[in-house]
Amino acid sequence: MTDVLNLTAWKNNSFTKIKDIGLTILDFGFIHCDATYDVMKTKNNEILFFDYHYDRYVESCKYFNFNPITNIQEIVNELIKKNNVDDVFVWVLNWRGIPPSGSPRDLNGPEHQCVYVKPYYTIKKSEDMILGIHKDNRRSSDDVIPQKYKNFSWIELTKAQKFANENDYDSAILLDREGHITEGPGFGICFIDKNNTVITPKNNCLQSVTINVVEDICKNIGLKFVRENITVAEAFSAKEAFICSTSGGITPIKTLNHISYKNDKTKNLMEYFDKEK
Repeated sequence: MTDVLNLTAWKNNSFTKIKDIGLTILDFGFIHCDATYDVMKTKNNEILFFDYHYDRYVESCKYFNFNPITNIQEIVNELIKKNNVDDVFVWVLNWRGIPPSGSPRDLNGPEHQCVYVKPYYTIKKSEDMILGIHKDNRRSSDDVIPQKYKNFSWIELTKAQKFANENDYDSAILLDREGHITEGPGFGICFIDKNNTVITPKNNCLQSVTINVVEDICKNIGLKFVRENITVAEAFSAKEAFICSTSGGITPIKTLNHISYKNDKTKNLMEYFDKEK
């Protein structure tokens, strides 16, 4: 097992060990979630779907008032060499440090930038995902934090994963305040209805890079793709369902609560997705 804390990372234009990054309990990035990030994946030392990731990262930085790192691929190339690793996950982070006065209303703390890499991990326990719907905590809505921007306000996602662990699911999906399907901890979701339309939630969820790629594939192969509100009943009536993530790409859903899905069209999309990588 890789000793992740001893891997070399990049922070504020210098290379250091991950364990020496220096994030403190007084940093606003920690105590106030004054931060943003993105997670990417490499293949043959190149970041997959980099343009999609970088555009999302830049938009998140604009929203949260950070300066984006401009030479990410160059930094990643150096980290791969220094750590003697092959294909990796890439984490890119910006966060606010300790303000000069220490006051929670002083927003003049220094901005920190960081890039680090870590080994791949799987998003699933089994070949196909077994999911539940977590209804006790609703997804934070776009009028609180526009969820298309990456943020560390994950508490309802963490509670959903705890619910999944306690009920022998791989993970869980959250609903919004109106009862529509949103997303899960670290992944988006798509359904395929009886008309072979690929449907994904429109609101209160991250702008998933993998779902953007799926949308491109659908356009290229003639499948209709829409973003719209999805009720639980509509989700249960779908023929197929799959999750989308940087870690797993397209992953079929075997069951959602008590509902089972086929995966014929999903496997077809997976084949096209693998060609895109």
